[in-house]
Amino acid sequence: MNDLTRLFWNEHFKSETRGKLSKMGKKIYDWLNEDNFNGFGLDNKVFWVELVCTTSRLPSSIYRYIIKWAKLKGYKYLYD
Repeated sequence: MNDLTRLFWNEHFKSETRGKLSKMGKKIYDWLNEDNFNGFGLDNKVFWVELVCTTSRLPSSIYRYIIKWAKLKGYKYLYD
């Protein structure tokens, strides 16, 4: 697991943060809990999202959130 994946997972899935999450945070928590997310592909500071399989779904609201979140952490999205 790379550093970006670990950071995302810890910020959004730790059980002790569940009660403190925003509405979007709860959507992400639920999405992660469905085992859709494999992690981030990472090459230096360039990232992309890897899902578990081709049938995994990534809602557009979570997709936009992930891109924004990672950019705030100093990473660049591969497809920008």
